[in-house]
Amino acid sequence: MPLADAEALIAALEAIAAGHLGSLDIKALKDTAASYRLRHGDWRAVYRIDAAVDVLYVERAGHRREIYR
Repeated sequence: MPLADAEALIAALEAIAAGHLGSLDIKALKDTAASYRLRHGDWRAVYRIDAAVDVLYVERAGHRREIYR
């Protein structure tokens, strides 16, 4: 992953963790309890939020053609 894209995904995930969703491209994933995907160009991050302990877990990050396999 190019450094600029990695930094953009990290910044977006930090914004989500802080509660600032703004204009981020986020979608709830089907067939999962509480997982979401964050899109940045061709790159995706799949994450879930554990509200009980107030933590955001990044499950996977990668190119869109590989992330959902």
